[in-house]
Formats: sequence, structure tokens, C-alpha cells
Amino acid sequence: MRPAVDFSESVARSQAYLRDALEQWDASDLQASERVCDFLRRASDELERARRGFDAGPRAGRAKATLHLAWIRSDAARLTRLIEASQAFHRGLALRMCADSAEDFQQPSAPAIWGGSECRI
Repeated sequence: MRPAVDFSESVARSQAYLRDALEQWDASDLQASERVCDFLRRASDELERARRGFDAGPRAGRAKATLHLAWIRSDAARLTRLIEASQAFHRGLALRMCADSAEDFQQPSAPAIWGGSECRI
């Protein structure tokens, strides 16, 4: 396969994986984030193949190809930041829910287990 064709096909596959990732994206669904990460990994693999095809390809048209790769990388980086933000939100939410559960357990209506220096169990 010619490097230019390999480059074009890898770029097209990378873009398709990014489109799939965007379609799967749902900030409120952690499982969707995992699927999006899988699509991003695949897109990254294709970008690496495209880069190798780019390096092996002819010198003509490199400026346009470089710009095209930069756009794809930018889209992938933006989606990666969205996923990271969503996962951070879910981690914070989980911590908050655990903290709320601990507060519920320690409400004044719940009997104290320790009183002074003696155990009341």
C-alpha cells in the first residue's frame, strides 16, 4: 500500500473513531466514558499509523496534512479533557455521597457507641 493511501485511510479511520466517541459521549454516564476512552485509544492508534504514513510519504502536500493531523489531535484532546472532567465530577459526587452517608450515620438520633471513656456496645 502506498504511504499516501495508508495516511489517508488512517486519517479517515481516526476521524470515524472520533465521531463514534462524540456520539457515545454522555457526561452523566461513566460507562459511556469508558466506551469513549476506547474509541479515543483506537483513534490514537490510527493517528500513529497516519504519522508513520506521513513520514514515509512524499514531501508534496505536507503542510495540508500537518494541519489536518493538528485538527484531529485538537479534537481528540478536547474530548479527552471532557472525559477527564466528567470522571472528576463523578469521583467528587461519589465522595460527597459517601460523606452524606457518614453524616446520616452520625446524626444525633443515632446512638453513640462510645461515651466518655467506656464502650457502650
